Amino acid sequence: MAISETKQWSFLRKVIFRFLFIFFILSIAPWELIPFTEDFMSKIHYAPAIWVQNNILHNRIAIQHPDTGSGDTTDDWVLFGIMLLLSVIGCIVWSAADRKCTDYEKLKYRLRVLVRYYLAYMMFSYGFFKVFKAQFPFPTLTQLYTPLGDFTPMRLAWLFFGYSTPYTAFGGYAEVLGGLLLLFRKTITLGALVLLAVVGNVVMLNFSYDIPVKLFSCILLLMVLFLLAPDFSRLFSFFILNKPTVPSNSGLRFEARWQKWPRIALMAVFWGYGFFYTAYQGYSQAATVRHKSEWHGAYDVLNYSLNGSADVASSADTVRWSQVVIGEGWAPNEFSGAVRRGNLKAERVTFKTDSTKSRWTIAFRGDTSKTISATFAKLDSNRVLLNGKLRNDSLRVVLKRNDREFTLLKHPFHWVAEFPW
Repeated sequence: MAISETKQWSFLRKVIFRFLFIFFILSIAPWELIPFTEDFMSKIHYAPAIWVQNNILHNRIAIQHPDTGSGDTTDDWVLFGIMLLLSVIGCIVWSAADRKCTDYEKLKYRLRVLVRYYLAYMMFSYGFFKVFKAQFPFPTLTQLYTPLGDFTPMRLAWLFFGYSTPYTAFGGYAEVLGGLLLLFRKTITLGALVLLAVVGNVVMLNFSYDIPVKLFSCILLLMVLFLLAPDFSRLFSFFILNKPTVPSNSGLRFEARWQKWPRIALMAVFWGYGFFYTAYQGYSQAATVRHKSEWHGAYDVLNYSLNGSADVASSADTVRWSQVVIGEGWAPNEFSGAVRRGNLKAERVTFKTDSTKSRWTIAFRGDTSKTISATFAKLDSNRVLLNGKLRNDSLRVVLKRNDREFTLLKHPFHWVAEFPW
């Protein structure tokens, strides 16, 4: 690999590059991308953050990062601070030890390749999960029976995307397109421009709807800007000053014949794992069937008796159940749902049946003390009897099926609309 044209870098440019080089390597963590070692490598990746919290901040005693689905946990923020600190220290040491270097063209080229392929992989991962409607599923029965004001901002955004398959797929195709364009040197700038819009929109969504992927999305946006940086002057000249501009030049070219086949082999590996495998993951996730039990549905509570007490219906009651929703599940014997007391916010519960499907466990999420062991029995075509045990108390609940029709499910698409719906 030879340099076709080089210019001496300024001191500031070299310092910024050194910092970004270290920070991007730590952020990408290539060791975590090794197939089938994700769990083990993740523990190593978070080990510095956990050590700092245990030994310096003294705010936790756990020795493993919990997989909560959030990318903005305390572990993540501490790890982000550690990466910034290491990048600053590494930049200072590097600058002191390498004062005679005039440029980092070759190293910049390699870093850009790594960033390009990492961004492409991430865009394929997120994009295909949207294309195949896996990331934002259609609203569940439990969610349909939840008042709008009880949703968190993140869940509201999830339902907004989940309702429309075409709009979600459109966003996924944009991410996949941006990733594809990054794989070819002649379309890097176009791909980065596409991702500037796509990832920029994701960053705004994360901050505006309190979606806990703020740190990660900002790092991805920084990588996009890094890829665009060499073209800033060209883009400004063309789009703002309305002046012609010269073609982009990476400054590097491959001359040795032996370098050709390794590049082709690496490209083949990336296409196989980075593109086709992520597409398969998105498809297989979307193809996963959400199971329904024979009791699937929403029910109004007609009678609620605890230890044989007389039932007194009151919307202000904080004990008496007023509604039960048994929704879908990812496993054939476990289903999500909700229980509402009076007019209070519905509590999320999990309905789980035993192997005989005769006895059920109703677990209130976040409060194991309220776990109920119960049976269901059909009284007639619309009524169901729930008999159970809540700790040492007997529970008897008569439920009536609520077959409400939702406008969200019935509203058709209109080419012509005289009034807004």
